Amino acid sequence: MFGGIYLSYKFFREIVRRATGVPAEAPLLGALFAVGVVVKALARLAAPVFKPLRPKPPSAPGVLAAVAVPSAILSRATGVPARDATIVSGAMATGAALPAMRILVALARLVPAALGEAARFATGRPRERA
Repeated sequence: MFGGIYLSYKFFREIVRRATGVPAEAPLLGALFAVGVVVKALARLAAPVFKPLRPKPPSAPGVLAAVAVPSAILSRATGVPARDATIVSGAMATGAALPAMRILVALARLVPAALGEAARFATGRPRERA
């Protein structure tokens, strides 16, 4: 076992020497620092490639569903009625209402812009370009 660890260490030091130029006789801390610098540089180069693979942040309805579903399963398993489990009903109601609220907010923002354009059209004034 110790022979395998020793050989792994020697292979690591040789790879570090060839990749970074740090001598094999240098302290281990220096070799690890050089590897960290190289990895950080490669990570900055590779970041744009992996950007599409990053997970999106969870939406509010998704988070609430993640709370409500296990809570509903637990309430079903324990025999507690859903009306007594307020966290389940609250999470499910909020999770169902949030997408509708987003639509209503978008429509509320659209109405003043539409009225402004209608007023400009009725008066014959051209739209100002930014």
